Amino acid sequence: MENDATRMILEVKHRPGKPPLEWACEWVDGEVGKWARLRYVSDTEQKVQDTVLPVGTVTDGVYWVDRPFHVWKFSTGSGGHIGYRFDVCTNTFIWKEKLIWYDLELDLWIPSGGVPQWQDEDDMRRLVRMEHLSQEELDVAEQAKNYLDNHWADVIEGAFGEVHS
Repeated sequence: MENDATRMILEVKHRPGKPPLEWACEWVDGEVGKWARLRYVSDTEQKVQDTVLPVGTVTDGVYWVDRPFHVWKFSTGSGGHIGYRFDVCTNTFIWKEKLIWYDLELDLWIPSGGVPQWQDEDDMRRLVRMEHLSQEELDVAEQAKNYLDNHWADVIEGAFGEVHS
């Protein structure tokens, strides 16, 4: 039976040179204005790199207003681990009923049992050349990349309580 007290929140992803995307998510935990943990259950099949995320994939995302990234954990509907993804971003704002963030196009994908893989670096640099991303935003992305190269496992442990090497 669904909990009548389930709190929903609208997540809005702004993208350079493209229309925003929106998802109706469940608020799991957090503090308005600081951080949030949201859950989304997909109703369509998605793909991340070579990994198919089937219908019913559970996405738990942790967002911070003071960090240039957030992290998602993808699981099957039965709880099997699919992978993690970090999105490098700026301008994350968390209100009671809405969370918005601005995507810088750079993502770190960590498939279950696999090695971390950076995605979309070429797209990010192309967007800078097209002036859809600023040099300042590129600098933020580079700093986030350098940090995550060394600390992605620590961030996952802090966000989800799971240890990875």
